[in-house]
Amino acid sequence: MRAGKPQEVVSLIEAAIHNGQSQPWMYESLGIAMELSGRPKSDIERAVMSACDFISSAEELLLIAQYMSHIELDARALEIYRQVAKMPGLHPDAFALGLRAAQRMKDNAGIRWATLGVLENSWSQDQQGIYETASRVAQATLEEMKASGDPNYTSYQAAVTAAQSRDVVIQVSWTGDADIDLIVEEPGGTVCSVQQPRTTGGGVCVGDIAAGHTPDKSATFRENYSCSQAFPGTYRARLRKVYGEVVAGKVIVDVYKHFGSDQVVHERQHLPVRDDSDVMVVFELESGRRVDSLKSEQLEVAIKRHEDLSRSVLAQQFGDISDPRIIPSRGGLGADDNLARRLALAGQGGAVGFQPIIQTLPDGVQMVATAVVSADRRYVRVNSSPSFTGIGDVATFSFASQVQNQGGGLGGGGGGGI
Repeated sequence: MRAGKPQEVVSLIEAAIHNGQSQPWMYESLGIAMELSGRPKSDIERAVMSACDFISSAEELLLIAQYMSHIELDARALEIYRQVAKMPGLHPDAFALGLRAAQRMKDNAGIRWATLGVLENSWSQDQQGIYETASRVAQATLEEMKASGDPNYTSYQAAVTAAQSRDVVIQVSWTGDADIDLIVEEPGGTVCSVQQPRTTGGGVCVGDIAAGHTPDKSATFRENYSCSQAFPGTYRARLRKVYGEVVAGKVIVDVYKHFGSDQVVHERQHLPVRDDSDVMVVFELESGRRVDSLKSEQLEVAIKRHEDLSRSVLAQQFGDISDPRIIPSRGGLGADDNLARRLALAGQGGAVGFQPIIQTLPDGVQMVATAVVSADRRYVRVNSSPSFTGIGDVATFSFASQVQNQGGGLGGGGGGGI
């Protein structure tokens, strides 16, 4: 390739494949080499599609589809996007990219599929343009279908209305020079916040601009959580005051269930916020449109947490090898620190100093301590610090009144894109 001979690369890889020496990377490289050598698109398509047989993750399939679009094979790309959308988990990017491919081909069926997929998903603040574009395309498609007398007009219109509804919407609004964080724990065990704005449970958290970053202190500020297709179960939303003062010391919390549908239920409460404790909002979603298994989601979250913890401990053990104080001298090897570390890593001497990871729940008064044990087990270095955290009021949204009120809007695209 460096010599500018892509045709020879094609010949070499094809020879390897024909002789049973194929590897996953060969097909993608073969497609690129074919493109550079001017081979027909049908040959490139066949080579790149062969790579799909070796791919199991949605992310890699998305890359293949994007490459197909790059070489103007949008029809094949749209097929891959549809395949990705059927894979377990949430893959909203497949619908967004599929909409572009369908628009370039003017494929009405593909446009309807992609717009519904985009509208059904919640989007973060920096992705609002994707939702707005899909909404405009859907309305334009409806107008064209109505004008042409398309028999699918009624069903598509109903599908668009259903796609724009949201199973759960939480909005926190306040005035004053302050910032409030919204942290939502979903029934599957996932946690949605500004730091983790999108979860596998379908939730998206949008943090609006904080009051301290704008000259208008009388403006109303909001943080929103939205889940288009949610798991049924108990939702816990924590309100945390980061800094500043809220007017009257209270925030307005609006909780919507089945927002945008004819079964919408809305409850509003004014809750006090304090510097020394968080406020918890608890409510129950009796029925959600999420079809995945809740137990499978909970198990997947637990496995991921365990893997993250294991990687953290392993990284700590490897990192501690760089500390010469935890590796004793080994006679003549004492002067060669690099060799001693390599031997310790291979289990041939020395010991790994281990720093325990102590995890605590942020509630009450606690003493957080960390300890480092020397390699010879003679010394322990302990660092300790007190922690004063807690949860104050817990507000339960019971929806006893079953208020059918959707007025006032959500602001910031709360009823649509998020």
